Amino acid sequence: MNEKIKARHQELLYSQLSVSVLTSIVAGSFITIMLWDEVDHVLFSIWLAFFVIVLIYRLLILLFFNRSNDTSSHLNLWDNLNFAGTLMTGLIWGSLTFFYSSLWPPEVQISLWVLLIALMSGASASISVVLKYYIAYCAPIILFSFYVQYVNKSYYLIIIFFFYTLLLSMTARNFRKQNNFIIEQQIMLIDANDKLEALATKDALTNLPNRRAFENLFRNEWERHLRSKKNLSLMMLDVDYFKNYNDHYGHSKGDECLRSIANIIQKSLLRPSDVAARYGGEEFIIILPETSNEGALEVAERIHYNLKVINIPHEYPRPDSRLTVSIGIATLIPKSGKDSKVLQLLADRELYKAKANGRNCTSSNEEIEESTSY
Repeated sequence: MNEKIKARHQELLYSQLSVSVLTSIVAGSFITIMLWDEVDHVLFSIWLAFFVIVLIYRLLILLFFNRSNDTSSHLNLWDNLNFAGTLMTGLIWGSLTFFYSSLWPPEVQISLWVLLIALMSGASASISVVLKYYIAYCAPIILFSFYVQYVNKSYYLIIIFFFYTLLLSMTARNFRKQNNFIIEQQIMLIDANDKLEALATKDALTNLPNRRAFENLFRNEWERHLRSKKNLSLMMLDVDYFKNYNDHYGHSKGDECLRSIANIIQKSLLRPSDVAARYGGEEFIIILPETSNEGALEVAERIHYNLKVINIPHEYPRPDSRLTVSIGIATLIPKSGKDSKVLQLLADRELYKAKANGRNCTSSNEEIEESTSY
């Protein structure tokens, strides 16, 4: 079974568990009042003790399920625990039929069978979404009822009970099919939305976040640093003479080049909190949270060095040259009244300074640093 469908089933079953327990408490109280004068008190007290134990068990697993932060990673465990509780509940209600006697007053006899029918009807709506749960709950009630009715020679009850359970099973089957169809459609819709979200926020060529995703991430980081009053660094990177590279080697090689640059950037970022995005064309942008200007310069040096190591040929501006990048860095502590665009403008300005200084270098809003990697 699809794990997502199974997870949704467990959510539905556990969401119904509190109602099921409450129903059992009400039904148990009612049947105790009805049968107390008709049954052996010792045996019935034993039945009540098991009944209470099962109720406590089901309440405990519901409590732990609701408190769990990650139920999806232990689906089989939660499934087994809930199934065991459902089976025990079915056995408890089924065993109640062994107290039955055809000598009881008619209203007491009717109360017992109507109660059991009502419980099975409720199960057809609440737990029939998973067949094994429905069977675990209803099968003991049905089988024990048939046996007791046969022993007491209540053949008319057997016939009525048989046709009712047949009708109930058909209803539960239709309900299960309809409910599972809805669940499958919901999951398909969620998956489709996730894919659309990924398409909307990921750059298809480099698999980095795109400009839209960057703007959301950067806005969040700006707000966070506004509260923490710590340095936030932003790095803008541009592939030198990329248009010439595209014209000379072709667009296929150009795409391959951009993917290589994206991989180098990712390799050069050492912290999970550092985020690189494709800003557009041959431009990339990198968010460096809680990073000083010196720390950002170290990241830039790693990018220059790693790019030198893979040595991508680029015959422009010289036949023996290789692919390089220009990097602009801006660092500041966000302050109230300032817009996040300020940091972007500073980084963009530094990028153009790096280009003006001959490319293949890094410029920061504190000083211009020539790459020392080569």
